[in-house]
Amino acid sequence: MQRLQDRADIASIGLEMGGCVIVGYLIGDWVDGRFELAPWGTAFFLLCGFGAAVKGLIRVVKRAHAVAHSGDSVAARPAPRRRFREEVRRSW
Repeated sequence: MQRLQDRADIASIGLEMGGCVIVGYLIGDWVDGRFELAPWGTAFFLLCGFGAAVKGLIRVVKRAHAVAHSGDSVAARPAPRRRFREEVRRSW
């Protein structure tokens, strides 16, 4: 069940990133219309949306990194990139 959750977390990152940017744009557009701030509200909240998207991406990368490095002894571990590739192959 944990593998399925890990896969879903990785697969949903595209939707999460797109959603953050769209919500940031919509909030900025609303703020511009409500308070007559012209492009500044949209620009600010769009940047906040990009920041939230990057934060989500970093969260997923850290989680994938932690899954790839869990459970092995230090002496028996292959190189980090090779181990990550092997973990990805096993998970799919």
